[in-house]
Formats: sequence, C-alpha cells, structure tokens
Amino acid sequence: MGKTFWRSVDDSADGIVLEGIPDEPAYSGQVDNLAGGRKWNPHCRYTGKQIKGINLRHLDDLITIPDGRFSYMPFVAYVNLPPNLRRIEQEAFSGCNRLKRIDLPHSVEYIGPWSFYLCASLEEIVLPTGVSVISPGTFCQCITLTSVRLWEGLKVISEDAFSSCVELQSLIIPQSVVEIGRSAFSRCGRLGLIRLPLGLREIRAYTFWDCYGLTRLLLPLSIQTIQDKAFPGCHPKALFVESAEQISFASHFDIKPARVVVVKGSDVSAGVTDWELYEMASLYFSFLVE
Repeated sequence: MGKTFWRSVDDSADGIVLEGIPDEPAYSGQVDNLAGGRKWNPHCRYTGKQIKGINLRHLDDLITIPDGRFSYMPFVAYVNLPPNLRRIEQEAFSGCNRLKRIDLPHSVEYIGPWSFYLCASLEEIVLPTGVSVISPGTFCQCITLTSVRLWEGLKVISEDAFSSCVELQSLIIPQSVVEIGRSAFSRCGRLGLIRLPLGLREIRAYTFWDCYGLTRLLLPLSIQTIQDKAFPGCHPKALFVESAEQISFASHFDIKPARVVVVKGSDVSAGVTDWELYEMASLYFSFLVE
C-alpha cells in the first residue's frame, strides 16, 4: 500500500481518502485524491490511474454514491463502503476492471443500472437483503464472477443484469422473484442448472441466450408464456415441467431436450433437491406421477 496523499477541491477540506497513491500522481484536471473530514465533495467525479483502493468506511453520514462517481478507475482492487449507505447510483463503479472485492452493506436498498458493468475481476457478490430490484446491466460482463448470493425479498432481475457473466456456474433464484428481464442471463455459458421461481409467469426473449452449458431446467406451473428466442444456443439434457401442457415448451430449444419430465402433484421449484429421483424414472417425453 502506498502512502496516502491529500488534495482539496475548490479549497474545500471535505472529501474522501483514496489509498495507494504514488508520490507524484499524474494530474489531468480531475481529482486523484481528496482529503478526509466528515463529508465528501458531492460535485466531483473521482478518477486516477494509480489509485488502488477506495476507503469510505469512516463516512457514517454518506447515504448515496452518485452517478458514475468512481467509474473507469483501472487499478482499483477494493472498495470499502460506509455502514449507512442506502443508494448506489448508475455506473458508480462501472469499468473498474481490477476490482476484486466489494462488500455491500446491509443498509443498501438500491443499486442503479450498470453500477458494476465491466468489473472484469469481481469474483463474488452478496446482494443486501433490502434490495428488491437488480437494475439493468448491474453485473453485466463481470467475466470472473463465480458466486452470487440472492435473498428472499428480491422481486425483479432486470434486463442484462448478469449478461456475459461467463464464469457463473450456479445461481439460486429466490422464490420471491416475479420478473426476469430480457437477456438477464444471456451468454452465461457455464450455468448448468436453472430453477425458476414459482411466481414467474413469462420467460422473455434472449433471457438464456447462449447458455450452452445448461443441462437441467425447471419450469414451474406459473410459467404461461415463453417468448421466441428465449433459449437460443441452449441444449439442455432434461426439462422438468409441472403440467402436460408445458411439454410444448420443448420446441423453444434449438435441439429438443433428451428428457422432458412432467411432475404432477409436487412442488418442483421449491421441493426438488435429488435430481436423480427424476432422471432415473424418466424417458423421452415421459411422465412421472407422484
């Protein structure tokens, strides 16, 4: 960790501490480093090619990080957020392609569109329990993201939310989710199992485009509509549905699933944990009645 240097803006002592600044940072008219105090300067966009970390933990009264405030800072590896933060506005950390870790406080209620877009080194996200909507493109092109934890209470996963998260292998979608946007999981090629929530009524176009690693998909009884091109490039081995009428959904795949299993009298999305129970009894277009 390099020394911490201090710089004020407009002769103000308010600001934040950015750590890891070299002795002679290049200065191009934008802010490389701001001094502490109890507040930060809300009118500045912070940048700097040599900044390696952002520490906001001491700013107890910081509630909102405004639009694009720390976007495209190429060497930032970590961010410490304040304990009472409520809102992260759009593109706040987009393009921070070396950001590996960010702990989102439990107080956060809103994360704006494209907030972590192209954070290409981010490996893990635990969504705060107070967040009910994942905004468009929030984690789009987080190409090393392998672990995402979502909580009950989440209602909406918006368009492109996890698009091109190419290393994401598993994801439990909470049963509280009622809407998944277009292209939300497109190009997540390593997703192997997708279990859709009970309240979901529609699967939109390109939602699972090019999820070529998908092997098993569960469609709850609530699914009434699958838009054209919802699954281009997907070749699941098994499709689990809850009614015979849903067998026709197999036509939405480029190659029909090897097995289509209709499970009657059971709560597939919430209750299935032992997949072998279904696969052992199933053949092409077979029926399993419980």
